[in-house]
Amino acid sequence: MQDAAQARLLSRRRWLGQSMGAATALASWNTASLAAPPARPAPASSASASPAGAGELPLRVLLIGNGAYSHNAVLRNPERDTALLARAFQARGAQVQVLSNQSASQLDGAIRAFLQNRSRNEALWLGYSGHAVQIAGRNYLQGVDSDFSTPQRVRERGLDLDLILGLLERAAPPAAVVSIDACRNNPFEPERTRGLSIGLAAQEPKGLCVSFSTAPYTKALDGDEGQNSPYAQALASALNGQQNKSLDLVLRETADSVYRSTRQRQIPEYRSALRSEWWFGPRSISLRDSRGTSQQPVSSSASREVSYRPDEPQAQTRYPQTSASQWTQLDRDLQTALRRMGDAQVQEMLRTTAQGRGDEHLKLVSAMVLEDGHPGARKQPAQARKLLQPLAQQGNVLAQTLLGESFYIARDYAEAYKWLSLAARSEFPRATIDMGQMIAEGRAAGDPTAGALQALKGMIQQGQAAMPQPNTVPSAQVQEQAEQLRRLLQGR
Repeated sequence: MQDAAQARLLSRRRWLGQSMGAATALASWNTASLAAPPARPAPASSASASPAGAGELPLRVLLIGNGAYSHNAVLRNPERDTALLARAFQARGAQVQVLSNQSASQLDGAIRAFLQNRSRNEALWLGYSGHAVQIAGRNYLQGVDSDFSTPQRVRERGLDLDLILGLLERAAPPAAVVSIDACRNNPFEPERTRGLSIGLAAQEPKGLCVSFSTAPYTKALDGDEGQNSPYAQALASALNGQQNKSLDLVLRETADSVYRSTRQRQIPEYRSALRSEWWFGPRSISLRDSRGTSQQPVSSSASREVSYRPDEPQAQTRYPQTSASQWTQLDRDLQTALRRMGDAQVQEMLRTTAQGRGDEHLKLVSAMVLEDGHPGARKQPAQARKLLQPLAQQGNVLAQTLLGESFYIARDYAEAYKWLSLAARSEFPRATIDMGQMIAEGRAAGDPTAGALQALKGMIQQGQAAMPQPNTVPSAQVQEQAEQLRRLLQGR
């Protein structure tokens, strides 16, 4: 399997390097036509009802804790977790409903009833603690009677998270959060965890906020018996108090606390596409615009996209002015430099970077050699990743992409997803292609067809980036890179 994955990735890499002419021709296409299948129409506005006060909304919460599973490992703490969170939400003035040990049909019915039996001006929070499984990029929450024997049984008996998010969209609350305390590793291992080895995928919210207790392909701990899960404990602590607090801050504090308390073994993540900023008040919540002004619920389709995980570096920390086309040009230039290097030059370059010397371009080329191999050097993928890690942490998008590809070949999909998704946010076409491939293969959330279209769109964007722009003068940074490359090509 590893050889097959490597062959797919490397053959595509060589093809891309040899077919820029075709990509340039494709660049004349309109990439907007290659977007994912159209989303459902925006729901009707629910703004007609007046909130409790100027800009204030009541909060309604449903917490579900499943632990007494019939056909899988019993989880000891979900009921304690929901009780703890119920007290924290009630202290914030929320109306809270708590359910425990729901079967698959009860789970579905409870969520539908929660969405149907509500006031139009209520903000919603749906929390689930228990087992969950990811198959082919889709997440399935599991009732206590679920059958885990085969992927088909999991799909038949599980509740698809996409379905839940779709129901929330159609319900059209002013704002909504879904929090999932479930994970991906084997529940029969000695360590107490929540989930199965197949893994929870990432989830793209649409006008909602989705918070996971663990990032894609990573694990969530159940906590010691008689205690609470790290996520529930951290979320309750973040909600405590009566001061005004933004949802972003609550979820960031939760993620950071879990990351620290588990000694980096558990990595929470949240993704928000709420249309307004959510703030917790002493006894209600409020929705505010980007200036902090309270506002009535709105029906605008515009959303402010926010995502966070504590192990992820801040994007573009050292390269705020570097465009996607410049990263593409740098990638091509470095590969050209490598092809022109002789065996002696390659060996000298590797000795230089192994001693911690050389600039970032030399380290990038060395990493390419160590990952793919060269007539003058053997493959050393672990060393390649060691060279790339510091550059990726500093925001080098090409390093993030190479690092993600290396982890993908090594079948470490958690790290591959982390770095490739981060690079893809910079609209670097190579990373866009890689993320599309992961989605098409079912290794990241999304429709496989949409993933294939994303990969094709990235190829077209790569061709567009390679096309010369008329009447443009290279920036000082690009000229400096060109000079460094010239010296590299001359073996200096």
